[in-house]
Amino acid sequence: MRELSWMAAAAGAGQLVGGLTPATIGGPGGRQRLVLGTAAGSGIALALLAAQLELPVALLLLPCVSGLMIFSAGLLMANVQRAVPDHLRSRLVGVQGLILEGALPLGTLAPGSIATTFGVAGMLAGSGLLLAAACAVIGARVPLFSPASAPGSARPGY
Repeated sequence: MRELSWMAAAAGAGQLVGGLTPATIGGPGGRQRLVLGTAAGSGIALALLAAQLELPVALLLLPCVSGLMIFSAGLLMANVQRAVPDHLRSRLVGVQGLILEGALPLGTLAPGSIATTFGVAGMLAGSGLLLAAACAVIGARVPLFSPASAPGSARPGY
């Protein structure tokens, strides 16, 4: 039982650092590539974590997975909110919350059914590699969005 507490503490430490770090990044330059990079990094770290059988290695990987996930999610939300005109920002936050809270239970259906076939470790490794691959494809094919070019943007340089 003590090992579970250590794992929860390691994940919590990563979440704390990952949640506070986006606030330290100034300026909009390179944020989209940073979001993709950290999301891909969390996928790779998740795949590595799924393959671990040793607790010390898992305790090193857990903060990486949780911190990178929270960091990329926070930075992504900040980027989207910067691109939206001020009068629509509260609506955007409401829709983001609804999607996050409403889609989370639905998002567990596919991994749950995949885990019954391939096991939890196989599902986690596959999910992590799929996330990293999706980030690579998005980074290669989708042009970077400049919030300054968004219609109604009142924030030059963002």
